[in-house]
Amino acid sequence: MTISEIRSHFPFLETGNIYLNHAAVSPLSDYVTGEITSYLVGRSAGKVGMFEEMLETTHDLRGMMAEFLSTRPERIGFGRNTSEAISLVASGLSWRTGDEVLLNDVEFPANAYPWLNQKRHGVEVKFLPTVNGAVTADMIEDAMTPKTRVVALSFVQFLSGYRADLAAIGALCRENNALLIVDGIQGLGPLRIDVSNTPVDFIGAGVQKWMMGPLGVAVFYITEELQERLHPAYAGWLSVRHPFEFFNYSQELRDTAARFEYGTPAALGLFGFRGALRFFRDAGYDNIGSMVRDNVRRIFSRLEKCDLEIITPRDENHRAGIVTFSHPRAEEIFLDLQKRGIIVSHRSGHVRMAPHFYNTPDEIDRACDVIEELTAG
Repeated sequence: MTISEIRSHFPFLETGNIYLNHAAVSPLSDYVTGEITSYLVGRSAGKVGMFEEMLETTHDLRGMMAEFLSTRPERIGFGRNTSEAISLVASGLSWRTGDEVLLNDVEFPANAYPWLNQKRHGVEVKFLPTVNGAVTADMIEDAMTPKTRVVALSFVQFLSGYRADLAAIGALCRENNALLIVDGIQGLGPLRIDVSNTPVDFIGAGVQKWMMGPLGVAVFYITEELQERLHPAYAGWLSVRHPFEFFNYSQELRDTAARFEYGTPAALGLFGFRGALRFFRDAGYDNIGSMVRDNVRRIFSRLEKCDLEIITPRDENHRAGIVTFSHPRAEEIFLDLQKRGIIVSHRSGHVRMAPHFYNTPDEIDRACDVIEELTAG
Protein backbone atom coordinates (compact mmCIF):
# COMPACT_ATOMS: atom_id res chain seq x y z
CA MET A 1 0.00 0.00 0.00
CA THR A 2 1.06 3.58 -0.63
CA ILE A 3 0.78 6.10 2.20
CA SER A 4 -2.28 7.59 0.49
CA GLU A 5 -3.95 4.18 0.33
CA ILE A 6 -3.11 3.54 3.97
CA ARG A 7 -4.53 6.88 5.09
CA SER A 8 -7.73 6.35 3.13
CA HIS A 9 -8.71 3.70 5.67
CA PHE A 10 -8.77 6.10 8.63
CA PRO A 11 -11.99 8.16 8.82
CA PHE A 12 -10.47 10.07 11.75
CA LEU A 13 -8.21 11.95 9.37
CA GLU A 14 -11.22 13.82 8.00
CA THR A 15 -11.16 15.88 11.22
CA GLY A 16 -7.91 17.50 10.10
CA ASN A 17 -6.33 16.74 13.47
CA ILE A 18 -2.84 15.28 13.81
CA TYR A 19 -2.94 12.20 16.02
CA LEU A 20 0.34 11.33 17.75
CA ASN A 21 -1.04 9.51 20.76
CA HIS A 22 -0.95 5.82 19.79
CA ALA A 23 0.75 4.91 23.07
CA ALA A 24 -2.62 5.72 24.68
CA VAL A 25 -5.25 4.48 22.23
CA SER A 26 -5.39 4.38 18.43
CA PRO A 27 -8.09 5.52 16.02
CA LEU A 28 -9.89 2.65 14.31
CA SER A 29 -9.50 1.92 10.62
CA ASP A 30 -12.44 0.97 8.41
CA TYR A 31 -11.02 -2.56 8.39
CA VAL A 32 -11.96 -2.72 12.07
CA THR A 33 -15.32 -0.97 11.85
CA GLY A 34 -16.21 -3.00 8.77
CA GLU A 35 -15.75 -6.29 10.65
CA ILE A 36 -17.70 -4.99 13.64
CA THR A 37 -20.53 -3.69 11.45
CA SER A 38 -20.75 -7.01 9.63
CA TYR A 39 -21.07 -8.80 12.96
CA LEU A 40 -23.72 -6.40 14.23
CA VAL A 41 -25.79 -6.75 11.06
CA GLY A 42 -25.60 -10.52 11.39
CA ARG A 43 -26.69 -10.42 15.02
CA SER A 44 -29.54 -7.97 14.38
CA ALA A 45 -30.86 -8.94 10.98
CA GLY A 46 -29.24 -12.18 9.95
CA LYS A 47 -28.22 -15.45 11.55
CA VAL A 48 -28.42 -13.93 15.07
CA GLY A 49 -26.50 -16.63 16.99
CA MET A 50 -23.27 -16.46 14.98
CA PHE A 51 -21.42 -18.73 17.43
CA GLU A 52 -19.74 -20.63 14.60
CA GLU A 53 -18.59 -17.34 13.09
CA MET A 54 -17.14 -16.30 16.43
CA LEU A 55 -15.21 -19.57 16.70
CA GLU A 56 -13.96 -19.09 13.14
CA THR A 57 -12.82 -15.56 14.00
CA THR A 58 -10.94 -16.81 17.06
CA HIS A 59 -9.33 -19.52 14.94
CA ASP A 60 -8.25 -16.94 12.36
CA LEU A 61 -6.82 -14.67 15.06
CA ARG A 62 -4.76 -17.47 16.61
CA GLY A 63 -3.21 -18.16 13.25
CA MET A 64 -2.53 -14.51 12.49
CA MET A 65 -0.97 -13.79 15.89
CA ALA A 66 1.03 -17.02 15.71
CA GLU A 67 2.45 -15.85 12.39
CA PHE A 68 3.20 -12.44 13.90
CA LEU A 69 5.08 -13.95 16.87
CA SER A 70 6.60 -16.93 15.02
CA THR A 71 4.90 -19.57 17.13
CA ARG A 72 2.09 -22.13 16.89
CA PRO A 73 -1.59 -21.12 17.08
CA GLU A 74 -2.16 -23.24 20.20
CA ARG A 75 0.26 -20.98 22.11
CA ILE A 76 -2.02 -17.95 21.56
CA GLY A 77 -4.94 -16.93 23.76
CA PHE A 78 -7.29 -13.98 24.18
CA GLY A 79 -8.68 -12.02 27.10
CA ARG A 80 -9.98 -8.57 27.97
CA ASN A 81 -6.91 -6.50 28.82
CA THR A 82 -3.24 -6.58 29.77
CA SER A 83 -3.98 -6.70 33.51
CA GLU A 84 -6.17 -9.77 33.10
CA ALA A 85 -3.59 -11.51 30.92
CA ILE A 86 -0.76 -10.96 33.39
CA SER A 87 -3.03 -11.83 36.31
CA LEU A 88 -3.67 -15.29 34.92
CA VAL A 89 0.04 -16.00 35.44
CA ALA A 90 0.40 -14.18 38.75
CA SER A 91 -2.66 -15.89 40.24
CA GLY A 92 -1.92 -19.27 38.67
CA LEU A 93 1.56 -19.94 40.05
CA SER A 94 2.05 -22.01 43.19
CA TRP A 95 3.79 -19.55 45.48
CA ARG A 96 6.01 -20.23 48.47
CA THR A 97 6.60 -17.74 51.26
CA GLY A 98 9.66 -15.69 50.41
CA ASP A 99 9.40 -16.10 46.64
CA GLU A 100 10.50 -12.92 44.88
CA VAL A 101 9.10 -11.02 41.93
CA LEU A 102 11.43 -8.47 40.39
CA LEU A 103 9.75 -5.37 38.95
CA ASN A 104 11.17 -1.89 38.29
CA ASP A 105 10.30 1.59 39.43
CA VAL A 106 9.00 2.80 36.05
CA GLU A 107 6.67 -0.11 35.31
CA PHE A 108 3.11 0.56 34.21
CA PRO A 109 0.60 -0.47 36.92
CA ALA A 110 -0.98 -3.16 34.71
CA ASN A 111 2.24 -5.13 35.21
CA ALA A 112 2.63 -4.24 38.88
CA TYR A 113 -0.64 -4.81 40.73
CA PRO A 114 -1.12 -8.42 39.58
CA TRP A 115 2.17 -9.21 41.35
CA LEU A 116 1.55 -6.98 44.36
CA ASN A 117 -1.73 -8.86 44.80
CA GLN A 118 0.30 -12.00 45.55
CA LYS A 119 1.86 -10.52 48.69
CA ARG A 120 -0.96 -12.19 50.61
CA HIS A 121 0.74 -15.49 49.71
CA GLY A 122 4.04 -14.35 51.19
CA VAL A 123 5.49 -13.15 47.90
CA GLU A 124 8.08 -10.37 48.11
CA VAL A 125 7.87 -7.80 45.31
CA LYS A 126 11.11 -5.91 44.69
CA PHE A 127 11.26 -2.72 42.63
CA LEU A 128 14.52 -2.31 40.76
CA PRO A 129 15.72 1.31 40.65
CA THR A 130 16.21 2.31 37.04
CA VAL A 131 18.46 4.83 35.33
CA ASN A 132 16.83 7.09 32.70
CA GLY A 133 13.96 4.66 32.34
CA ALA A 134 16.25 1.83 31.24
CA VAL A 135 15.97 -1.77 32.44
CA THR A 136 19.01 -3.81 31.37
CA ALA A 137 20.11 -7.40 31.85
CA ASP A 138 23.05 -6.27 34.00
CA MET A 139 20.74 -4.31 36.32
CA ILE A 140 18.43 -7.29 36.66
CA GLU A 141 21.30 -9.69 37.28
CA ASP A 142 22.59 -7.49 40.11
CA ALA A 143 19.14 -7.48 41.74
CA MET A 144 18.36 -11.19 41.39
CA THR A 145 18.68 -13.63 44.29
CA PRO A 146 18.18 -17.40 44.50
CA LYS A 147 14.56 -16.64 45.49
CA THR A 148 13.73 -14.66 42.34
CA ARG A 149 11.02 -16.64 40.56
CA VAL A 150 9.67 -13.98 38.20
CA VAL A 151 11.08 -11.02 36.31
CA ALA A 152 8.21 -8.91 35.03
CA LEU A 153 8.79 -5.95 32.73
CA SER A 154 7.44 -4.03 29.78
CA PHE A 155 8.80 -4.72 26.32
CA VAL A 156 8.67 -0.95 25.80
CA GLN A 157 8.46 1.39 28.79
CA PHE A 158 5.33 3.54 28.60
CA LEU A 159 6.93 6.87 29.52
CA SER A 160 10.51 6.89 28.26
CA GLY A 161 9.85 4.50 25.38
CA TYR A 162 12.89 2.40 26.36
CA ARG A 163 12.85 -0.95 24.57
CA ALA A 164 14.21 -3.80 26.66
CA ASP A 165 16.62 -6.38 25.29
CA LEU A 166 14.33 -9.36 25.79
CA ALA A 167 16.83 -11.83 24.32
CA ALA A 168 19.52 -10.95 26.87
CA ILE A 169 17.10 -10.67 29.79
CA GLY A 170 15.36 -13.90 28.83
CA ALA A 171 18.66 -15.77 28.64
CA LEU A 172 19.54 -14.45 32.10
CA CYS A 173 16.20 -15.62 33.48
CA ARG A 174 16.68 -19.08 31.98
CA GLU A 175 20.11 -19.34 33.61
CA ASN A 176 18.61 -18.45 36.99
CA ASN A 177 15.41 -20.53 36.74
CA ALA A 178 13.24 -17.42 36.73
CA LEU A 179 10.24 -16.71 34.51
CA LEU A 180 10.25 -13.73 32.15
CA ILE A 181 6.76 -12.22 31.96
CA VAL A 182 6.37 -9.39 29.44
CA ASP A 183 3.83 -6.60 29.10
CA GLY A 184 3.93 -6.16 25.34
CA ILE A 185 1.33 -3.44 24.87
CA GLN A 186 3.70 -0.58 24.00
CA GLY A 187 5.70 -2.55 21.44
CA LEU A 188 3.63 -5.12 19.58
CA GLY A 189 2.38 -3.77 16.29
CA PRO A 190 5.31 -1.79 14.90
CA LEU A 191 7.60 -4.32 16.58
CA ARG A 192 7.46 -8.08 16.46
CA ILE A 193 8.89 -10.58 18.95
CA ASP A 194 10.17 -13.81 17.44
CA VAL A 195 9.38 -16.10 20.36
CA SER A 196 11.02 -19.02 18.58
CA ASN A 197 14.36 -17.28 19.20
CA THR A 198 13.56 -15.10 22.23
CA PRO A 199 13.34 -16.87 25.61
CA VAL A 200 10.19 -15.29 27.03
CA ASP A 201 7.65 -17.33 28.98
CA PHE A 202 4.63 -15.09 28.59
CA ILE A 203 3.58 -11.96 26.70
CA GLY A 204 0.31 -10.15 27.37
CA ALA A 205 -0.96 -7.08 25.55
CA GLY A 206 -4.16 -5.15 25.05
CA VAL A 207 -4.73 -4.43 21.36
CA GLN A 208 -6.10 -0.87 21.54
CA LYS A 209 -2.77 0.92 21.20
CA TRP A 210 -0.17 0.02 18.58
CA MET A 211 -2.14 -2.94 17.19
CA MET A 212 -4.99 -0.52 16.48
CA GLY A 213 -7.79 -2.79 17.66
CA PRO A 214 -10.83 -2.25 19.89
CA LEU A 215 -10.76 -1.64 23.64
CA GLY A 216 -11.54 -4.66 25.80
CA VAL A 217 -9.46 -7.22 23.88
CA ALA A 218 -6.03 -8.58 24.78
CA VAL A 219 -3.82 -11.23 23.25
CA PHE A 220 -1.33 -13.40 25.09
CA TYR A 221 1.40 -15.88 24.26
CA ILE A 222 2.33 -18.61 26.73
CA THR A 223 4.87 -21.39 26.52
CA GLU A 224 3.69 -24.94 26.94
CA GLU A 225 6.03 -25.34 29.92
CA LEU A 226 4.56 -22.37 31.79
CA GLN A 227 1.02 -23.38 30.91
CA GLU A 228 1.52 -26.73 32.64
CA ARG A 229 2.82 -25.00 35.78
CA LEU A 230 -0.23 -22.78 36.20
CA HIS A 231 -3.41 -23.57 38.09
CA PRO A 232 -6.03 -21.38 36.38
CA ALA A 233 -7.78 -19.08 38.84
CA TYR A 234 -10.92 -19.41 36.73
CA ALA A 235 -12.38 -22.21 34.64
CA GLY A 236 -15.54 -22.37 32.58
CA TRP A 237 -17.31 -24.31 29.92
CA LEU A 238 -14.87 -23.31 27.16
CA SER A 239 -11.82 -24.26 29.25
CA VAL A 240 -12.31 -27.98 28.69
CA ARG A 241 -11.42 -30.20 25.77
CA HIS A 242 -14.98 -31.01 24.63
CA PRO A 243 -17.15 -28.07 25.65
CA PHE A 244 -20.22 -29.30 23.79
CA GLU A 245 -20.35 -32.47 25.89
CA PHE A 246 -22.47 -30.50 28.32
CA PHE A 247 -23.05 -33.20 30.96
CA ASN A 248 -19.52 -34.57 31.01
CA TYR A 249 -18.21 -32.86 34.13
CA SER A 250 -15.05 -34.95 34.42
CA GLN A 251 -13.21 -33.39 31.50
CA GLU A 252 -9.63 -32.20 31.59
CA LEU A 253 -8.68 -28.68 30.62
CA ARG A 254 -7.64 -27.97 27.05
CA ASP A 255 -3.97 -28.61 26.36
CA THR A 256 -3.61 -25.21 24.63
CA ALA A 257 -3.66 -21.56 25.68
CA ALA A 258 -7.43 -21.70 25.17
CA ARG A 259 -7.78 -23.32 28.61
CA PHE A 260 -7.56 -19.77 30.00
CA GLU A 261 -10.48 -18.57 27.85
CA TYR A 262 -13.09 -19.77 30.28
CA GLY A 263 -16.29 -18.32 28.80
CA THR A 264 -17.91 -16.66 25.82
CA PRO A 265 -15.59 -13.86 24.67
CA ALA A 266 -16.35 -10.28 23.68
CA ALA A 267 -17.20 -11.13 20.08
CA LEU A 268 -17.40 -7.50 18.89
CA GLY A 269 -13.82 -6.93 19.96
CA LEU A 270 -12.50 -10.12 18.40
CA PHE A 271 -14.16 -9.37 15.06
CA GLY A 272 -12.70 -5.86 15.16
CA PHE A 273 -9.25 -7.14 16.05
CA ARG A 274 -9.34 -9.49 13.09
CA GLY A 275 -9.92 -6.45 10.92
CA ALA A 276 -6.95 -4.68 12.49
CA LEU A 277 -4.65 -7.63 11.83
CA ARG A 278 -5.88 -7.96 8.26
CA PHE A 279 -5.03 -4.32 7.72
CA PHE A 280 -1.54 -4.87 9.15
CA ARG A 281 -1.04 -7.91 6.97
CA ASP A 282 -2.16 -6.03 3.84
CA ALA A 283 0.05 -3.04 4.68
CA GLY A 284 2.98 -5.34 5.48
CA TYR A 285 4.33 -5.94 8.97
CA ASP A 286 7.87 -4.91 8.07
CA ASN A 287 6.60 -1.87 6.17
CA ILE A 288 4.68 -0.72 9.24
CA GLY A 289 7.73 -1.07 11.46
CA SER A 290 9.91 0.83 9.00
CA MET A 291 7.43 3.69 8.69
CA VAL A 292 7.15 4.08 12.46
CA ARG A 293 10.95 4.10 12.79
CA ASP A 294 11.19 6.82 10.13
CA ASN A 295 8.62 8.95 11.94
CA VAL A 296 10.44 8.56 15.25
CA ARG A 297 13.74 9.53 13.62
CA ARG A 298 12.11 12.64 12.19
CA ILE A 299 10.72 13.67 15.58
CA PHE A 300 14.12 13.15 17.17
CA SER A 301 15.92 15.24 14.58
CA ARG A 302 13.42 18.08 15.05
CA LEU A 303 13.22 18.04 18.84
CA GLU A 304 16.99 17.89 19.27
CA LYS A 305 17.19 21.27 17.54
CA CYS A 306 14.80 22.67 20.18
CA ASP A 307 17.27 21.95 23.00
CA LEU A 308 14.72 19.85 24.88
CA GLU A 309 15.45 17.16 27.46
CA ILE A 310 14.49 14.04 25.55
CA ILE A 311 14.25 11.04 27.88
CA THR A 312 13.74 8.49 25.10
CA PRO A 313 16.94 6.63 24.15
CA ARG A 314 18.80 7.88 21.11
CA ASP A 315 20.01 4.35 20.44
CA GLU A 316 17.53 2.90 17.94
CA ASN A 317 18.09 -0.58 19.37
CA HIS A 318 16.41 0.62 22.56
CA ARG A 319 13.48 2.59 21.25
CA ALA A 320 10.20 1.88 19.49
CA GLY A 321 7.39 4.31 18.66
CA ILE A 322 7.53 6.68 21.65
CA VAL A 323 9.42 9.97 21.92
CA THR A 324 9.09 11.80 25.25
CA PHE A 325 10.57 15.05 26.49
CA SER A 326 10.35 16.75 29.85
CA HIS A 327 9.58 20.43 30.32
CA PRO A 328 8.60 22.68 33.25
CA ARG A 329 5.49 23.70 31.28
CA ALA A 330 4.65 20.22 29.99
CA GLU A 331 0.95 20.39 30.82
CA GLU A 332 0.61 23.84 29.27
CA ILE A 333 2.35 22.65 26.10
CA PHE A 334 0.12 19.59 25.96
CA LEU A 335 -3.05 21.69 26.28
CA ASP A 336 -1.87 24.20 23.68
CA LEU A 337 -1.08 21.40 21.23
CA GLN A 338 -4.51 19.93 21.82
CA LYS A 339 -6.19 23.26 21.09
CA ARG A 340 -4.39 23.30 17.75
CA GLY A 341 -5.58 19.81 16.86
CA ILE A 342 -2.31 18.04 17.66
CA ILE A 343 -3.04 15.10 19.96
CA VAL A 344 -0.24 13.92 22.25
CA SER A 345 -0.08 12.86 25.92
CA HIS A 346 0.91 14.60 29.14
CA ARG A 347 2.48 12.17 31.61
CA SER A 348 4.14 13.19 34.90
CA GLY A 349 5.68 16.44 33.70
CA HIS A 350 6.48 15.07 30.26
CA VAL A 351 5.06 15.41 26.76
CA ARG A 352 4.85 12.04 25.01
CA MET A 353 4.60 11.75 21.23
CA ALA A 354 3.72 8.42 19.64
CA PRO A 355 3.39 8.40 15.82
CA HIS A 356 2.15 5.40 13.86
CA PHE A 357 2.74 4.20 10.32
CA TYR A 358 0.05 6.32 8.66
CA ASN A 359 1.43 9.63 10.01
CA THR A 360 3.21 11.66 7.35
CA PRO A 361 6.43 13.69 7.46
CA ASP A 362 4.31 16.81 6.99
CA GLU A 363 2.26 15.99 10.10
CA ILE A 364 5.45 15.39 12.08
CA ASP A 365 6.91 18.71 10.93
CA ARG A 366 3.73 20.65 11.68
CA ALA A 367 3.61 19.24 15.21
CA CYS A 368 7.29 19.94 15.81
CA ASP A 369 6.92 23.47 14.44
CA VAL A 370 4.36 24.18 17.16
CA ILE A 371 6.51 22.57 19.85
CA GLU A 372 9.46 24.68 18.74
CA GLU A 373 7.28 27.78 18.94
CA LEU A 374 5.93 26.88 22.40
CA THR A 375 9.32 26.05 23.89
CA ALA A 376 11.36 28.83 22.34
CA GLY A 377 13.21 30.97 24.86
